[in-house]
Amino acid sequence: MVLGLITAGLSIAQGVMGFLDAQDAKDEAKAAGRVRIDAANKEFAIANQSIGLELFAAQGGAELAKQSGRLSEEAALLDMEAIGVSNAATILDTLLMGENVRREFESAAHAADLNAKLERISAKRSRSAAATDAEDFGRRAGAGLASNRALQAASGLTGGGSPAKVDEAIVGEIMLGQARIRHAGDVKFFDHIIAAESLEKQSSDLRISKDASQFAVGVSVKNIETSTGIQLKGALLGFKAAQLQTSAAQLDLDIATRKSSIDTQTASISRQFGISSARQSSQSAVRSANSSAFNSVLGAVASVAGNSAVQNAFTLNSPTLATKGVFK
Repeated sequence: MVLGLITAGLSIAQGVMGFLDAQDAKDEAKAAGRVRIDAANKEFAIANQSIGLELFAAQGGAELAKQSGRLSEEAALLDMEAIGVSNAATILDTLLMGENVRREFESAAHAADLNAKLERISAKRSRSAAATDAEDFGRRAGAGLASNRALQAASGLTGGGSPAKVDEAIVGEIMLGQARIRHAGDVKFFDHIIAAESLEKQSSDLRISKDASQFAVGVSVKNIETSTGIQLKGALLGFKAAQLQTSAAQLDLDIATRKSSIDTQTASISRQFGISSARQSSQSAVRSANSSAFNSVLGAVASVAGNSAVQNAFTLNSPTLATKGVFK
């Protein structure tokens, strides 16, 4: 009987130890669950900080990109304005220079025309003056010849012989003198005509040069306008590129904001899942510990209840229990 009581006592002690171990396991499971929940909360906080920093960096980068884009747009607009003003001034200078050159050529050509007309007038005057001089020379020589003939007639000389030869010589000299005067007039006439034709040729060349200069001015203006168009197109492309840069910065910011929202949702879901998993694991461990504790106590009770020495002791000391059949 004593051995049975000892055995029963050992069973009770084992049950108590099992119960205490189960309680420790339950406490450890609860503590582990709290640790996992704290870890999930800390991970969530760190993830939120990281997401916030990434979004802040994205916002800062996007704002800088937008400012850069706006500055590039303003620079492109200033370039277009400067190109327009500069090339307009260049065109105006080209036109003014062309007009000055045209006037110079026109003035020189007009002067050449006037000088050519004067030369032609001088040519006519030279020939006319030579004809007049020849006639005057002939009249003066003829008067001398007539006077000489009158003297010969008064002296009783006849018109034949030597006097006739003298008259013929004088007439020949008169005609030769007139011819020389007319020839000199003709020489001056042709000199003036050649000078006039040279001046007229010069006038024609000047007008051709004037037309060529005007054509060159037109080509220069056209080239400047073409260059202006190309430069403006380049500046416009720069303006559009700056607009695209600004749009791209806004798009990057929108994407970063959406990503931040998605990352936050993902971190929240991960936190909820971690907490839920920790709670379920802790609850499962607690249930397992409770079950183990219950089984330990139940096993100890069953062992004691099944021990014959204990039954006899209870029977001797408690007839009522024996009567009620507790250990049956």
